[in-house]
Amino acid sequence: MLQIRELGSLPMDSKNYESYSLKQLDKKLGEALEQLKKYENVNKKALDQFVQASGQKEDLAKRMDEHRANQKAISDLLTVLDQRKYEAIQLTFKQVSKNFHTVFEKLVPGGYGSLVMRVSHDEDSQPSQDQSDLHQIETFTGVGIRVSFTGTSETREMQQLSGGQKSLVALALIFAIQKCDPAPFYLFDEIDAALDAQHRKAVADMIHELSENAQFITTTFRPELLDSAEKYYGVRFRNKVSHIDIVSKEQAFDFVEDDQTHVEILLKNMDLIHEQSAVELPSKKKVKLRMKNLRLHSSGVFSNVYRGTLLSPGPCKEIALKKTWPDFEEDSQVNTELDILLGLSCRRHKNIIQICETMIFEYLPKTMSNIVKQIGGKYPDYIEIKLYSWQLFNGLSFLSNNHVCHRDIKPQNLLIEPISGMLKIADFGSAKFMRRMTKSTFYQVTRYYRPPELLLKATFYSPQVGKFSTVSLQLNLK
Repeated sequence: MLQIRELGSLPMDSKNYESYSLKQLDKKLGEALEQLKKYENVNKKALDQFVQASGQKEDLAKRMDEHRANQKAISDLLTVLDQRKYEAIQLTFKQVSKNFHTVFEKLVPGGYGSLVMRVSHDEDSQPSQDQSDLHQIETFTGVGIRVSFTGTSETREMQQLSGGQKSLVALALIFAIQKCDPAPFYLFDEIDAALDAQHRKAVADMIHELSENAQFITTTFRPELLDSAEKYYGVRFRNKVSHIDIVSKEQAFDFVEDDQTHVEILLKNMDLIHEQSAVELPSKKKVKLRMKNLRLHSSGVFSNVYRGTLLSPGPCKEIALKKTWPDFEEDSQVNTELDILLGLSCRRHKNIIQICETMIFEYLPKTMSNIVKQIGGKYPDYIEIKLYSWQLFNGLSFLSNNHVCHRDIKPQNLLIEPISGMLKIADFGSAKFMRRMTKSTFYQVTRYYRPPELLLKATFYSPQVGKFSTVSLQLNLK
């Protein structure tokens, strides 16, 4: 007994086992050992882990208390920042609005223009003064424009204006922003096209006034903008490439006056009957054409297309007449487009535009561009898409079999007859006869439909490049 006590202290209930026999004690010991086996897999690091987790919990609790303590300070800071943002918007709006009012009165003498800050609860007026600044910031939706070309009695919004009036209002807003925060450089492309002579003169004077703080480059076919210009550049077209040269003021005026005279004569003679000698294709027989109601249908870098009625020879029908301008300064004056169309006319294909006389074509009222605007991005008619896609691939296959690469497949060059659903590939101004290993220029096809190999400046390619353009066009229809 003394030896056992020397091992350590005994529990209080040890006396209960003094009356037990050795057999009974051995049985109790066995039971105790069996119970101890249940605790063999106890994690010995559990206590340390518990202490560590408890410490992390206390640390997170302290951080939460700190965040709660700083929540009001953060909220106050956000309120201050929102207020500063709102004040900056208000200050900028007031400056631009004041400049817009002044600029518009200069462009339209006797007119009135103002900017309106729009909010979601009332898009026609400024927010009421009893609203909080923060609420105004949250509901701010944009800026509206109200103008009157006759005084302050009746003001109209942008959607109620004509095309020329919209152009003038847009220019007034640009000039107002320029007065507030001038940009170093502006590029205007025929901004005066929809304006009358009086407003073109006013815009020219405004550009001249603002040119002290910024550089303005404008393209125009009207004389009013030329009066205030300091330098003149002429763009000439030679061998299908544009060339820019410095010209004198007199040369610039001569160019725009000739262009205006041409337009006036064209409009004056639009309803007259025109007679023109031509060559009938593919027979190459000389004929005299009688046409009427010729009017400009579309224009491009390489040509203009006129729409009219062919009276003779043959039955009366709607036609499209294409006028190109070859470079007479170059040695080569071969009309490649005419050569290609002449070659294809011998193998008539229903999905290729048919040439009637020299550069006179059958007329189709719509283009694929109209179809893209009509069904693109909405609920497209997939049967209609398949119909046009099949015809386009069919036409491209015909061109490829005849070694012709169109090189300008885009919606504007695909003509549509809406009643029959017929599609025809047109405008072969960039087309080329192409054999294997024929070297060609890579700068072809409108950028949005240009295949990767041309973007990577490949000079050896095949008529199959039109397939990529077709797939790009199909994506616009979905």
